[in-house]
Amino acid sequence: MTNKDRIDSLKQELSEAYEQINNLKKKANDDFSASSEYTRMQQEIKGLKLMQSIEEKHLESKIKHDKDLLQQIMKIRKDNVALCREHGIEYWEGLTQTDRYSDIHELENKVANLEAKIVAKNIVIEHLKDLLSGRDPLAPKETVMGRKPIPDEQKERIKSYRRQGYTLKEISTMEGVSLGAVSGICKDIKFHT
Repeated sequence: MTNKDRIDSLKQELSEAYEQINNLKKKANDDFSASSEYTRMQQEIKGLKLMQSIEEKHLESKIKHDKDLLQQIMKIRKDNVALCREHGIEYWEGLTQTDRYSDIHELENKVANLEAKIVAKNIVIEHLKDLLSGRDPLAPKETVMGRKPIPDEQKERIKSYRRQGYTLKEISTMEGVSLGAVSGICKDIKFHT
């Protein structure tokens, strides 16, 4: 047998070995797809997706309601400020205002917690998808939680309010941003009284 014949023979054996490996992989995948474990995992993913969808819709509805309420409050406040200015009086929000601030902060915390739950469930779903697809599952990655950054457009609006003479507390209420964030944005702003 010549070297060329040997090489051709080895190539043929290698090709057959690859074909056997592929057949074994396909059989293993088919066996797993038909297993009760695969079915259970599929049902769990379906349930998690349904829970995620329900929670997202509830969160969207709650956020919309809170935004609408805040806009109504801001409109009433602006009307009161304008009315007071017409009569040469400085608008004062009163002692009960602190209660509303704590309510707003409580709602902000609830929204942040719900968003964190959604992110955590998404991580679990991605991990289960990796398992089902046959990819080597890595541990779910941690995500950084916290408040979303304030858009530049909103920062400019906050600075504009400050220049017009609104207090930091008033701006915080109107824009739905924490008092600390408003203070940081307006730290170098000179305003007209």
